[in-house]
Amino acid sequence: MKGFQEYSNLKSLKETQLPPPVVKVYPIVKMPEPEVKPEPIAEAPVEPALKPAPPQIAATYFNNHISLRYPANNIFDLWCTLLDVQVCQLMQVPQAFSNENEIKNLLGRLFQLDDQKQIWVVSNSTHFYQTAPGYQNLLCLLMHATYKLNTTYLKVPQMKYCELLKSNFSPFDTYESVGDIQWIICEA
Repeated sequence: MKGFQEYSNLKSLKETQLPPPVVKVYPIVKMPEPEVKPEPIAEAPVEPALKPAPPQIAATYFNNHISLRYPANNIFDLWCTLLDVQVCQLMQVPQAFSNENEIKNLLGRLFQLDDQKQIWVVSNSTHFYQTAPGYQNLLCLLMHATYKLNTTYLKVPQMKYCELLKSNFSPFDTYESVGDIQWIICEA
């Protein structure tokens, strides 16, 4: 039934020739140009060029910590996942951390606490953690969870969290760009 209706609609169409397009051409009107009188240029006295001073190397302090305002005990409990033997077995990675003090040292190298009791000591010393490549997913999940929890209190760009992963953990050595790590964290 529907096919017959379409056929009859097409049959009733009448083709008509399109009218030729109408192009309106407007006359070109030349506007008079304003007269510009040149003004004399006053010459400024030439001062001798100063000899540039040699560059000085300033001691700059790079803050390699992210401030945390989320309760530190909860962040510590979250990162204690690295101590869980069953999680390491499920992810098929050897356990890299053996006690809570190692986790506190790790958190002290990554985060500093704002306006709360210091449960770990903030350390400016650098330490590169050699861990199995399988830790990459777990570390991304932990850092993403920390980012989400801390974002409600303090807006720190996610890129800063990715920089900490790249500069502190061996599974992220192969990434050239911190943006690649950010993409992995977003997928987590």
